[in-house]
Amino acid sequence: MSNDFDPWGRPERKPRNDDANGADSSNQSPNKRGNAPPGLDEVFDRLTGLLNRRASGSPPSGEDNNKGKQGKSYGPLAFIAFFAVTALIIWFVLGFYVIDQQERGVALRLGKFNAVLEPGLRWQPYLIDQVFRVNVTHVREQQFD
Repeated sequence: MSNDFDPWGRPERKPRNDDANGADSSNQSPNKRGNAPPGLDEVFDRLTGLLNRRASGSPPSGEDNNKGKQGKSYGPLAFIAFFAVTALIIWFVLGFYVIDQQERGVALRLGKFNAVLEPGLRWQPYLIDQVFRVNVTHVREQQFD
């Protein structure tokens, strides 16, 4: 049983030896797994390593920190700004809603009446406004005995 597991079930490829001494004529180093993509563990390890290096401000491996040029490093403030902008975009998108033709909307801003809304695509600030849809074509009856 081989130590190299290929999730796609392809046979392991051997490097091509064109030289009589057994040296590979191609300039590329042979991949242990052939042409198969890396496993999920490898991908997540690389990704977490990259994010940890970026968050700490250290350069990626293989780059010398003593060179005249220093690569871009993003500190914690950049990540906070990124997540703040992402949260703002999500908040904006969550504010869209549709009122059907047989409905009208009643908008409450911070719990107080704000407006009656006509049918169509609408936007209200999420978590600030509440919209209640009321079916105005449905007949309600109340019987008293």
